[in-house]
Amino acid sequence: MPPCAINVDDNDSVPYFLWNEKTTLAEFRQILASELEPDRPLYVARLLREGRIEDVWKFLKPEDVARSWDEVAPHLGYRRDFWRYLLNVWRRHGVL
Repeated sequence: MPPCAINVDDNDSVPYFLWNEKTTLAEFRQILASELEPDRPLYVARLLREGRIEDVWKFLKPEDVARSWDEVAPHLGYRRDFWRYLLNVWRRHGVL
């Protein structure tokens, strides 16, 4: 298994928010890039649930979060309310 890394710039490492998987950063980026990938919502949820907020924006835009919300929300656990709040704030301020 590739090393798990806090640095999310090394495409050959496993990002810390996927610590229990063998998915490298390069593979993760490919999954996010494909709207047709059936596991994409699960990977987006892992990033939103386990990732540091500053790292989330290295992979997603607010529009991405809003667009996939219905599929992602059930997998967010304790972070669901946080992300719902952000979506509401973004809408109020015209970001979305």
